[in-house]
Amino acid sequence: MIPTDEGLVIDGKLPLWLWTALARAYAGARAVAVFEPRTSEAIVIASRDPVSPIGTRWPVEPVGGQRA
Repeated sequence: MIPTDEGLVIDGKLPLWLWTALARAYAGARAVAVFEPRTSEAIVIASRDPVSPIGTRWPVEPVGGQRA
């Protein structure tokens, strides 16, 4: 279970129906963002946080701190 006081970034190659289901399932999180690998950013797609409205871009560090 995702804590409702934190944001969530989802990532991966998934069918559109699964992206939609994940976004709806985690709508209770403070903010839900989708990772955009071309820019190494996560874009907020749902939010209850006034600091991170929809469309906000979060910089994301790759796992291990290395860029591809």
